[in-house]
Amino acid sequence: MLRILAILLLGGLALPASGQEEDPLPMPRVEPGPLPEPEVTISPDGQGARVEEYRMGGEVRMIRIVPRNGPPYYLLDNDGDGAVDTRRNELDGININQWILFRW
Repeated sequence: MLRILAILLLGGLALPASGQEEDPLPMPRVEPGPLPEPEVTISPDGQGARVEEYRMGGEVRMIRIVPRNGPPYYLLDNDGDGAVDTRRNELDGININQWILFRW
């Protein structure tokens, strides 16, 4: 009885080793391509401000407005639909103007 139990135990321990697969093939190396550069269009405003449009893939991602007096502010496309986010009514999200307060 003890001999049969020992044979079953050794057979049970060898079972997981026999079910192992061979080492998987190594993944092929993929060389990273160049990162896409944003297209920047700079145009003067009639009131002395400068408007910079940043496009990626033909869609507007950000607009930077540099007024003649005051700090520049940004209008962003947060949802990636190619249109700058605006407020339609008072119940819509946050104000769209954004300033850089600190930079390090």
